Amino acid sequence: MATLPTCLHCGGELEPGDRFCAQCGAGILSCLSCGQPLPEGVQSCPACGTAATPSVSHHTTDSSPREPYSAWAEVVERLRRATLGEFELGRELGRGGMAAVFLAHELSLDRQVAIKIMSPGLLMDDGMIERFKREAITIAHLNHPNIVAVHSVRQAEGLHFFVMRYIHGRSLEQVIQQAGKLPLPIVRSILCQVASALTYAHRSRVVHRDVKPANILIDEDGNAVVTDFGIAKAAESPSQTHTGALIGTPAYMSPEQCSGSEVSGASDQYALGAVAYEMITGVPPFAGSTLTVMQAHLEQSPQPMAMRGVDCPPELEAAILRMLAKDPAERWPNMAQAKAALGASPLAEDDPLRAELSLLAGAGRATSAEDEAGAAGDAHRRVSAGPLETPGMVVGGISILPPPLGLEVGDVFVLVAMVRGQHGTRLPPRAVEWSSDMPEVLRVDSARALATAGAPGSALLTASCKGVQTLIRVDITAPIVDEIVLSPLDRAIHVGDEIRLEAIPRDKRGRPVSRPALWESSDPGIATVSEDGVMACRAPGSTRITALLDEARRGITLTVLPAQVAAVHISDPPTYLVAGESFILTATPVDRSGAPLVDRKVLWTTDDVAVAVITAEGWVATLHPGSAEVTATCEGIAASVGIGVAKAAPRPLPMRPQATLAAVHRSAYRRRLLRSARTGLLV
Repeated sequence: MATLPTCLHCGGELEPGDRFCAQCGAGILSCLSCGQPLPEGVQSCPACGTAATPSVSHHTTDSSPREPYSAWAEVVERLRRATLGEFELGRELGRGGMAAVFLAHELSLDRQVAIKIMSPGLLMDDGMIERFKREAITIAHLNHPNIVAVHSVRQAEGLHFFVMRYIHGRSLEQVIQQAGKLPLPIVRSILCQVASALTYAHRSRVVHRDVKPANILIDEDGNAVVTDFGIAKAAESPSQTHTGALIGTPAYMSPEQCSGSEVSGASDQYALGAVAYEMITGVPPFAGSTLTVMQAHLEQSPQPMAMRGVDCPPELEAAILRMLAKDPAERWPNMAQAKAALGASPLAEDDPLRAELSLLAGAGRATSAEDEAGAAGDAHRRVSAGPLETPGMVVGGISILPPPLGLEVGDVFVLVAMVRGQHGTRLPPRAVEWSSDMPEVLRVDSARALATAGAPGSALLTASCKGVQTLIRVDITAPIVDEIVLSPLDRAIHVGDEIRLEAIPRDKRGRPVSRPALWESSDPGIATVSEDGVMACRAPGSTRITALLDEARRGITLTVLPAQVAAVHISDPPTYLVAGESFILTATPVDRSGAPLVDRKVLWTTDDVAVAVITAEGWVATLHPGSAEVTATCEGIAASVGIGVAKAAPRPLPMRPQATLAAVHRSAYRRRLLRSARTGLLV
């Protein structure tokens, strides 16, 4: 008998024609020709021989390079062009059958955002384009703290994408996989926030239609945020789903969704009830193949929680079971009343369980402090608490929950194992011993059920219980840079300046990474940056300086001003001056290299205008004897020169030549003769 393929995400069995896993809702790999689900690692379909090509890939926060699909590579390049100058595109956060999500840095507001872009395989499908646009527009009209916010919707370079708030955390699905059953106060806090979001959406006449743990994000403050309204329906709009079409994820679909009937807010209430059941018991209400799960939603009641080994308050279980009623009319009248019946309330800011939930939301990413590591172990022990081992139950095998994807040096994660009996039945929790064959690569604290990534490399992680062992390989990489922090410049910069820029690469938990960032300038003619971060300013203008390392980029736009005046050189005045003389002085501003700055204005002054005055052009007129200091100032830089003015010498009498004197004597003799002639006397 042929073995049925299993979901690569949770291990659930798949059947031919399945497009998603009935237990976790993840997209599956399937043959494009015959639709047969494909086991992991196959190169061709075992049924028809067609080359295996992923039709849907799983959501992941792994930042390692993806398979080189040329279509996606082209889409990413187009997205970079479409967002150039507005966003710096970062690593891929996740990819599904309809879209991929990328981390980006919005330059104008200096914040991290997520950009969701439509899959290249759907760009020719008008119906899918309309659905993608509808998701963006639907969320954009919903303004609630527990609903992911859309900042803008774009269409450029032949692409359809929208920019939304980036939630730094994990999905509720990952939290449950990591921790199993959650403490009731945490369950109530999450239900309170999700129910508030759905109440608001329903009042806005929007039905989500795909409420599930994978679409509920938990941020690092322990807040729940509802996302992925990709199949949401506005109540006032005609349904774009044909009658009989199935919309949703089987493990959380309401009976009316399973039968292809009209959906309403009651369908979201049913799905949230299934999520509540899973948070408390660790498993969804129903499991099995897609057909089995859908049939169970239509006909069966969930197993009582006590049979799942859970001590749930009767009033809480009754409220959840009413949410899971087969007939929508028998459920709570609306989401607000369901919330009240659940006793849902948020955790106080100082509640230790909020810190526990925050830690669970960050599990699998780096936790640098020892106290966080201790809290993780304590949280795991409290969450995993269950009945003691039952005598007579023989251990047949151990399943280890795989560690988070993309482990980096310094990451701390909780160790979780499921012990099974000889026939594969799940046994109650019991002591599991943990060890690592490479302690320098992977350090294990078995008593606290914690593992720490110590160095790049691979290590074998072993779980042992009652003589049974299971091993998995854990791969650890050097820290990958998630963001780069640039130190701001607190002064103006000028041509000729050399400034050392500071860039601090940080990993996904904010820890500094020891590797240096690379630098680039958008206009090397204005400024260049050396490998060690020294920026040399060449010419006036604006340029963008970017620090980059791995997939992280951070840039700043700088304006380089003209060179500053470093000194003013004045020409020497004449060595001897007397009152009444004039001469010209010249002043040359220079930069720090001594190069003349010929286009700068110079202001001339003198400290004693009674001795000398000076014009704007540098002409000096001496007026009276004495000394004065002439100063040239340019852009706050001054230079002075002293001048001395002497008294003018007395004017000498004019000298007469001898010929002139003789003429004078002859004239005098002639005058005497005339006088004598008049008197009759001769001289």
